[in-house]
Amino acid sequence: MNETKSIRLSSDLHKMLKLASVEAGLSMQEFLKRVITKHASKQGHDESLPDCPLCRKYGLTPNAETREAIEESYDPKKLHGPFANTDEMLKDLDSDD
Repeated sequence: MNETKSIRLSSDLHKMLKLASVEAGLSMQEFLKRVITKHASKQGHDESLPDCPLCRKYGLTPNAETREAIEESYDPKKLHGPFANTDEMLKDLDSDD
């Protein structure tokens, strides 16, 4: 049996998640599972990257694309959104830029 964990979300993010999952016809848990699984399936491992304590804690190694995304997340000019609807958000997630 899987252990259940809780996460904190801002009210706005929770509303977006709820809307996205309803539009997809899924529970929020199933929607998150699918989005995260899709993202994880695109990940590779690059052993030459420096150590990451959080990744080590969970037995993961971020690849170059993930490290780049982490760095970009600190630059507000490179963030995506807000999105008008779920389709727009998923299209952006699927894009290569």
